[in-house]
Amino acid sequence: MSLTSSLTHYEILRIPSDATQEEIKKAYRDRLLNTHPDKLAKKTSNKVNSVTIDTIQDAYKVLSNIKTRGEYDKLILENYKHQGFHNCGDGLDEFSLDDFSFDEEKLEFMMNCPRCQFGDGFHFKESLLEECIDNENVNEWDQSGYQLLTQCSACSLWLKVNFDVEEE
Repeated sequence: MSLTSSLTHYEILRIPSDATQEEIKKAYRDRLLNTHPDKLAKKTSNKVNSVTIDTIQDAYKVLSNIKTRGEYDKLILENYKHQGFHNCGDGLDEFSLDDFSFDEEKLEFMMNCPRCQFGDGFHFKESLLEECIDNENVNEWDQSGYQLLTQCSACSLWLKVNFDVEEE
Protein backbone atom coordinates (compact mmCIF):
# COMPACT_ATOMS: atom_id res chain seq x y z
CA MET A 1 0.00 0.00 0.00
CA SER A 2 1.47 3.36 -1.00
CA LEU A 3 0.57 6.95 -1.74
CA THR A 4 1.57 7.10 -5.39
CA SER A 5 -1.49 9.05 -6.53
CA SER A 6 -1.88 12.77 -6.00
CA LEU A 7 -5.36 12.04 -4.65
CA THR A 8 -6.05 10.11 -1.49
CA HIS A 9 -8.55 7.27 -1.52
CA TYR A 10 -10.92 9.56 0.36
CA GLU A 11 -10.61 12.20 -2.35
CA ILE A 12 -11.09 9.61 -5.08
CA LEU A 13 -14.36 8.48 -3.48
CA ARG A 14 -15.23 12.09 -2.51
CA ILE A 15 -15.86 11.25 1.14
CA PRO A 16 -14.57 12.65 4.44
CA SER A 17 -11.89 10.71 6.29
CA ASP A 18 -14.38 9.84 9.04
CA ALA A 19 -16.92 8.30 6.63
CA THR A 20 -18.83 5.26 7.81
CA GLN A 21 -18.69 1.91 5.99
CA GLU A 22 -22.17 2.63 4.63
CA GLU A 23 -21.03 6.01 3.25
CA ILE A 24 -17.97 4.38 1.68
CA LYS A 25 -20.13 1.77 -0.06
CA LYS A 26 -22.56 4.41 -1.35
CA ALA A 27 -19.75 6.69 -2.56
CA TYR A 28 -18.10 3.73 -4.32
CA ARG A 29 -21.27 2.90 -6.24
CA ASP A 30 -21.88 6.55 -7.14
CA ARG A 31 -18.29 7.07 -8.35
CA LEU A 32 -18.41 3.91 -10.47
CA LEU A 33 -21.67 5.00 -12.08
CA ASN A 34 -20.42 8.53 -12.69
CA THR A 35 -17.05 7.40 -14.05
CA HIS A 36 -17.98 4.41 -16.17
CA PRO A 37 -17.54 5.22 -19.89
CA ASP A 38 -20.94 3.74 -20.79
CA LYS A 39 -22.66 6.03 -18.27
CA LEU A 40 -20.89 9.27 -19.18
CA ALA A 41 -22.69 11.84 -21.29
CA LYS A 42 -21.18 12.54 -24.73
CA LYS A 43 -20.18 16.07 -23.74
CA THR A 44 -18.01 14.81 -20.85
CA SER A 45 -16.61 11.74 -22.59
CA ASN A 46 -13.96 13.85 -24.37
CA LYS A 47 -12.57 15.18 -21.11
CA VAL A 48 -9.58 13.50 -19.55
CA ASN A 49 -10.71 11.85 -16.34
CA SER A 50 -7.96 11.60 -13.73
CA VAL A 51 -9.93 9.01 -11.76
CA THR A 52 -10.24 5.62 -13.42
CA ILE A 53 -12.38 2.64 -12.59
CA ASP A 54 -9.24 0.91 -11.30
CA THR A 55 -8.39 3.74 -8.88
CA ILE A 56 -11.96 3.78 -7.61
CA GLN A 57 -11.86 0.03 -7.04
CA ASP A 58 -8.46 0.29 -5.30
CA ALA A 59 -9.77 3.04 -3.03
CA TYR A 60 -12.84 1.00 -2.12
CA LYS A 61 -10.78 -2.15 -1.53
CA VAL A 62 -8.56 -0.32 0.99
CA LEU A 63 -11.23 1.78 2.74
CA SER A 64 -13.88 -0.93 3.02
CA ASN A 65 -11.59 -3.13 5.12
CA ILE A 66 -11.11 -1.79 8.66
CA LYS A 67 -7.57 -3.15 8.97
CA THR A 68 -6.27 -1.83 5.64
CA ARG A 69 -8.07 1.47 6.21
CA GLY A 70 -6.26 1.93 9.54
CA GLU A 71 -2.92 1.16 7.89
CA TYR A 72 -3.74 3.60 5.07
CA ASP A 73 -4.67 6.35 7.55
CA LYS A 74 -1.30 5.89 9.30
CA LEU A 75 0.44 6.07 5.93
CA ILE A 76 -1.34 9.35 5.12
CA LEU A 77 -0.35 10.79 8.49
CA GLU A 78 3.30 9.82 7.99
CA ASN A 79 3.24 11.31 4.50
CA TYR A 80 1.90 14.60 5.91
CA LYS A 81 4.64 14.60 8.53
CA HIS A 82 7.28 14.24 5.83
CA GLN A 83 5.70 17.20 4.07
CA GLY A 84 5.87 19.24 7.26
CA PHE A 85 2.35 18.84 8.57
CA HIS A 86 2.61 17.96 12.25
CA ASN A 87 -0.29 20.19 13.11
CA CYS A 88 -1.40 20.41 16.71
CA GLY A 89 -4.67 22.27 16.03
CA ASP A 90 -3.55 25.91 16.14
CA GLY A 91 -2.07 25.98 12.66
CA LEU A 92 1.56 25.46 13.68
CA ASP A 93 3.55 22.26 13.40
CA GLU A 94 4.85 21.09 16.75
CA PHE A 95 8.18 19.41 17.51
CA SER A 96 10.22 18.61 20.58
CA LEU A 97 13.67 20.06 21.14
CA ASP A 98 14.77 16.41 21.21
CA ASP A 99 14.09 16.29 17.44
CA PHE A 100 16.93 18.77 16.88
CA SER A 101 20.65 18.06 16.82
CA PHE A 102 23.00 20.26 18.85
CA ASP A 103 26.31 21.72 17.65
CA GLU A 104 28.40 22.17 20.79
CA GLU A 105 30.94 24.32 18.98
CA LYS A 106 28.36 26.85 17.74
CA LEU A 107 25.97 26.31 20.68
CA GLU A 108 23.21 25.95 18.12
CA PHE A 109 20.23 23.61 17.65
CA MET A 110 19.57 22.43 14.09
CA MET A 111 17.07 20.33 12.14
CA ASN A 112 16.36 19.70 8.47
CA CYS A 113 13.08 21.22 7.37
CA PRO A 114 10.38 18.51 7.20
CA ARG A 115 8.66 20.37 4.33
CA CYS A 116 11.39 21.55 1.94
CA GLN A 117 14.11 19.18 3.28
CA PHE A 118 16.62 22.06 3.41
CA GLY A 119 19.62 20.93 5.46
CA ASP A 120 19.56 22.60 8.89
CA GLY A 121 16.68 24.77 7.68
CA PHE A 122 15.78 25.27 11.31
CA HIS A 123 18.59 26.54 13.49
CA PHE A 124 18.75 28.75 16.55
CA LYS A 125 21.20 29.55 19.29
CA GLU A 126 20.93 28.11 22.78
CA SER A 127 20.67 31.69 24.05
CA LEU A 128 17.26 31.98 22.35
CA LEU A 129 15.98 29.20 24.62
CA GLU A 130 17.23 31.15 27.62
CA GLU A 131 15.29 34.20 26.40
CA CYS A 132 12.11 32.10 26.27
CA ILE A 133 12.71 30.99 29.84
CA ASP A 134 13.40 34.55 31.00
CA ASN A 135 10.20 35.76 29.32
CA GLU A 136 8.30 32.89 30.95
CA ASN A 137 6.95 31.71 27.62
CA VAL A 138 5.13 28.76 29.20
CA ASN A 139 3.29 26.27 27.04
CA GLU A 140 -0.49 26.61 27.51
CA TRP A 141 -0.94 22.82 27.39
CA ASP A 142 1.77 21.89 29.85
CA GLN A 143 2.60 24.40 32.56
CA SER A 144 6.01 22.80 33.11
CA GLY A 145 7.25 23.35 29.55
CA TYR A 146 8.34 26.17 27.29
CA GLN A 147 7.85 26.94 23.63
CA LEU A 148 9.88 28.63 20.96
CA LEU A 149 8.52 29.68 17.57
CA THR A 150 10.99 29.43 14.70
CA GLN A 151 10.88 29.63 10.91
CA CYS A 152 12.73 27.62 8.27
CA SER A 153 15.49 29.65 6.64
CA ALA A 154 14.50 28.30 3.20
CA CYS A 155 10.70 28.15 3.15
CA SER A 156 7.74 29.65 4.99
CA LEU A 157 7.20 26.82 7.48
CA TRP A 158 6.98 27.86 11.14
CA LEU A 159 7.43 25.38 13.96
CA LYS A 160 6.53 25.37 17.59
CA VAL A 161 9.44 23.84 19.51
CA ASN A 162 8.55 22.46 22.95
CA PHE A 163 11.21 22.06 25.61
CA ASP A 164 11.62 21.58 29.35
CA VAL A 165 14.31 22.78 31.73
CA GLU A 166 16.01 20.32 34.03
CA GLU A 167 16.92 21.74 37.40
CA GLU A 168 20.44 20.98 38.59
